[in-house]
Amino acid sequence: MLRTLTALACLTVLAVGVGCGESDEQQVRSAVEDFTLVKETGDYGTACDVMTLRFRRQIGLRGDCEQALEEQLKQPPDRSYEIAEVRVRRNRAAVGLNVAQDEAPPSRLTYILKNLGDRWRIVGQR
Repeated sequence: MLRTLTALACLTVLAVGVGCGESDEQQVRSAVEDFTLVKETGDYGTACDVMTLRFRRQIGLRGDCEQALEEQLKQPPDRSYEIAEVRVRRNRAAVGLNVAQDEAPPSRLTYILKNLGDRWRIVGQR
């Protein structure tokens, strides 16, 4: 009975986006991967869920997020992302990415995340 309750608790927690048993660093990494791999996965809903409304607007996503993101990603250039560094401090995190495009050397991009209670969300970039 206790195992069943524990399993149900984990499933409930996962349903709202918080990893059962995952560290903050793993949850942050997962949120960024959900966003950066959207072109390959086609999961625009999940990618939209990990962004705050303010961040969506910052990157030019207006109206229906899923549709706007899909349209935005149809445009070149194609980029690949590699997580190089994850730093978590209390309810904030920074994820450094190496971004490769065509034959150019990788550039660095950092996403800023905040734990907003139910999950880690991207709130900005630099």
